[in-house]
Amino acid sequence: MKDLGEVVQPTFRSSLTRLAGDDARAWLAELPALEAELVDRWQLELGPELPGGLLASVRAVRRADGTDAVLKLAGAWDRTVDEIACLRAWAGGPAPALLDADESGASASTPLPRRCSSTGPGSGTGAPSLQCTGS
Repeated sequence: MKDLGEVVQPTFRSSLTRLAGDDARAWLAELPALEAELVDRWQLELGPELPGGLLASVRAVRRADGTDAVLKLAGAWDRTVDEIACLRAWAGGPAPALLDADESGASASTPLPRRCSSTGPGSGTGAPSLQCTGS
């Protein structure tokens, strides 16, 4: 796992900055401190950025018990509160299981099952789709 050095890839920074401008720049400047706080509070070991994050920083993490998880942090432009509510309602299944969440919209969840992947916009809705194969 990595230390808290560079927290997002330049492609993530440029995409977010194009979409949210100065708000994104300010949020990106605070991102290392936000991650450090959650790493400490939720006892996580920070890993690499995961591909596919457009409006949020999505990172691999390892929990204190050694299990792998995914840490997601987003600014006010993302609807993380809705996503967290959905993950709570679904309680796993083919969707990631919610492990931790806070009022800022930060969340830690289980990784997608290896047989599932998140893809780009699906069904013409502009929302990502979840594709799972086998059982």
